[in-house]
Amino acid sequence: KGPEKVIEILCQNVFLLEEAVVAKETSLCMGRLMRQTAAARKRLTEHDIVRLLRAKIPNSAEVEKTLGVFLDLSGPDENKEDEAMETDENKENGGAEGMANGAAESEAAPEEKKEAAEAKVAYNKPTRASAVPECEIYVLLLAILRLLDAGTHEKARELSVLVVERLEGFNRRTMDSLAARVYAYYSWSHEKCGDEKLKGIRSKLLQLQRTAILRHDEVGQETLLNLLLHNYLHFSLYDHAEKLRSKTQVGNGQHRNMHQFCRYLYYVGRIRAIQLDYTESKEKLQQALRKVPVSAKGFRITLHKWLCMVHLLLGEIPERTHFTTPGMRRALKPYFSLTQAIRKGDLKTFQQVAQEHWDQFMEDKTHNLIVRLQHNVIRTGLRNISKAYSRISLRDVAQMLGLESGGVEEVECIVAKAVRDGAIDAKIDHTNQWMTTSEASDVYSTFEPQQAFHSRIMFCLNLHNEAVKAMRYKPNEHKESAETEEARKERLQQEQELASALQEEDEF
Repeated sequence: KGPEKVIEILCQNVFLLEEAVVAKETSLCMGRLMRQTAAARKRLTEHDIVRLLRAKIPNSAEVEKTLGVFLDLSGPDENKEDEAMETDENKENGGAEGMANGAAESEAAPEEKKEAAEAKVAYNKPTRASAVPECEIYVLLLAILRLLDAGTHEKARELSVLVVERLEGFNRRTMDSLAARVYAYYSWSHEKCGDEKLKGIRSKLLQLQRTAILRHDEVGQETLLNLLLHNYLHFSLYDHAEKLRSKTQVGNGQHRNMHQFCRYLYYVGRIRAIQLDYTESKEKLQQALRKVPVSAKGFRITLHKWLCMVHLLLGEIPERTHFTTPGMRRALKPYFSLTQAIRKGDLKTFQQVAQEHWDQFMEDKTHNLIVRLQHNVIRTGLRNISKAYSRISLRDVAQMLGLESGGVEEVECIVAKAVRDGAIDAKIDHTNQWMTTSEASDVYSTFEPQQAFHSRIMFCLNLHNEAVKAMRYKPNEHKESAETEEARKERLQQEQELASALQEEDEF
């Protein structure tokens, strides 16, 4: 049996969406709907969209007229050619296949054939009137995807503007999940057309967010908040992004869409990293990395890059496995070279790596953090020197760190600051111009092991709490387990009889 036709997959998707609209549970089927759409996306053509529109959507002349402006329907219909080829092959091979499959068809259960026929008829039926708006939006979403895949970003942008305007006329909770997808591609198509277009939709996104809040559209609120944070961070407006995030509350603190929650954690991690709050930034980025799907390779690479920078800014060296994940080694190579230079405390190598890969760091928007890392390189070099020498002159320290141009006075200030911050345990002899390192103390006599155990315990407790919150139960399950009024009366009567019997025994 050959691969399923695109039009059949799309008809099944529309039928699935129609059933979800009738049951008023579109959010639950959205994941399956988009997965099946992604499976047919590479083979999707303009003719498939029009055939789906004519087959499933009644009175679709207006929508078809709108799509005719953006879709190229002049070319040959590949599906009809494929059908013709399949028909010819079936005619040629009909005799042999009929002989071979005759026995199998006779043995097939008639009930299975009947169920398959009924399902096919249900898929091909026109959509019920109650679900027409959602199905129309789904068809328009397919058109936007087709235009983006074809590289016609300007047409995709114009069509997405029309679809967003069409969505504003509906106030249906069954359309929230589809509207959130449209908003995402609305922002993406504008970003593809240039920074000016992306900047121009910021006020529109704010307006849509206000509308989503007033309509209690939780999925739309999550998506639009992430789109606004992305818009602000794209133009390095971190203060604006933090003000928006601090004044916005989504779904009473509970996120409905896990993918949007991962994006939200990533944006918060970036904001915290720029605001020098590296501990919280590390926590948010690690949480996002644990929740993100394995298939989101590009997003995982981005998370690894930012997490590597935050580790380095905290004075930690990421593990080697952080850079050896299959499929990510090439993308993380500049950050691996950077980590090696910092681990050695070699300032010259660090500056060479930063200069060599500066364009990549600018593209990743981590160049601001690279500038801050220079102090960490010097501090790591000082730490290595203090471990190797019990006493060393400040001039030799300057030569080892590559700070000969600053002189001994500058190195003395740097060492004094490192001693005050607790990076090294040493003393400075100002008279003889040397640095004396104290003897290494036992780490188990400090609070470091206690803090490490505490952080691990807190991680396990938070993981348990999140698992409990994510658990789902069947609706009205507690009512089924509750006893009825008759059972309660019978139980009370039995208890009363037992109590009277025990009282009589006590009297005897």
